[in-house]
Amino acid sequence: MKKKTFDPREALADKLNKAGIDAHTAFLIALDAGRNLVDKDYLIDLHLRDKQLIVAESLVKDFYWGDYNSPLKTGGLGGASTSTGLSLEGKVNFQQLIGAIPGYSVKKVPGKAGMGIFFEGELVARCFKKYDFYDFLSEEKVDWSQVLSKELLPYDALLVIVREILFIIEVKHQQVAEYVYRKLQTCDFKRKQYLKLVAPLGLKVEYVYVLSDWFKSQNTRMCWIT
Repeated sequence: MKKKTFDPREALADKLNKAGIDAHTAFLIALDAGRNLVDKDYLIDLHLRDKQLIVAESLVKDFYWGDYNSPLKTGGLGGASTSTGLSLEGKVNFQQLIGAIPGYSVKKVPGKAGMGIFFEGELVARCFKKYDFYDFLSEEKVDWSQVLSKELLPYDALLVIVREILFIIEVKHQQVAEYVYRKLQTCDFKRKQYLKLVAPLGLKVEYVYVLSDWFKSQNTRMCWIT
């Protein structure tokens, strides 16, 4: 009888399922993890939240860095290293950067979602991280579920009050070209989705990517959608 070959993807799917993630979703994650395509955005796109998201991140990281005798060990989650991949979010803090500019300060506005950005004491913009953006929509009596089928979570959203423009800011650090280029090319679609959300408020939307140095090293010509 032929001995069954150990498949780490099967083990990952089983662990994800035991962690409370349905079998179909666990299978998809494991399959794409085997192709080095899974990152945090991928997991969020599958509607993983809170404890499930944390557990799934941890299991996928273990999959990439575990003793599977696989070339996947050379990459982190989504192909990024542990010091630059998932932790990139902690290194790119726009509120801190803005607060360091002379004349600007960032502080909480009582009773309002997100953070207020002040210039010489005057409120000029508001900044929302992920779910804060939906708290802002609730403030403005906008029911996102009547517009979209699922939430889009911005890394940062910056509302410049005087210009009535909402800037959606996404941070990308990726070393799997096929997947990340596909993700980048969705910006036009996502911008239009955000535009639907804030149309009742009379706001314009701009979509901005902040890319890591990895993109400078690529010989592949990237086609930008504007």
